[in-house]
This record gives sequence, C-alpha cells and structure tokens, in this order.
Amino acid sequence: MRVIRVRVPEVFGDLYEPEQDRLLHTAFRHYARQRAQELQAETIEAKEHIRKFEARYGVTFSAFEERVLPALSSADAHDDYNAWLFWESVLERQTETLHKLHNLGLTSDEAAA
Repeated sequence: MRVIRVRVPEVFGDLYEPEQDRLLHTAFRHYARQRAQELQAETIEAKEHIRKFEARYGVTFSAFEERVLPALSSADAHDDYNAWLFWESVLERQTETLHKLHNLGLTSDEAAA
C-alpha cells in the first residue's frame, strides 16, 4: 500500500486512531463520489465533441487518422485533428480514472459506466 502524507489540523492527531481511519476513509469516499460526478460530466462533454467530429468526417477517430487525415492538406483539417485528439485523450483519461475509483469501491456502479 502506498503511503501518502496529508496535512491535517493538529486536533485530528488527538483522536483515537480507529476514528482517524474512519474519518479519512469517509473523506476519501466523499471526495471520490464528488470527483466521479465531475469526471462523468467531463466524459459527456468529450463524447459530445467526439460525436461532432465523427459526424463531420463520417468516420471514427482511428479511421480518420489512417484514411482521411493523410489525404487532407487544409489547416482546418489539422486543427480538427488536434482538437479531436485532445477530446479522445480526455475521454480515455477520465474513463480510466472512473474505473479505478469504481474498482477501489469508492464509487457506485453508475459512476463507472
């Protein structure tokens, strides 16, 4: 298990150790649920941007990279590629984090979906 140093008010150290553990566990659970909601909103936003690019070009990102992008020479297409790549990476990163939080038992099943 990884050790993480956290600064807490001094009075926290005066609490009975099992109570300290309980408070920290509760705080992590609360933060994980809150962060999962934020991550879900960010994944929805990323999916919306990705859908717009898929509709514009009629292909998935990987197909765009392989077949469409090499044939395009406009600056707009390359700008779209960079933006699309950004949103794909946001979606991947946030989804991965949601699954990790879920696997730790810190979020509900809906959060990992």
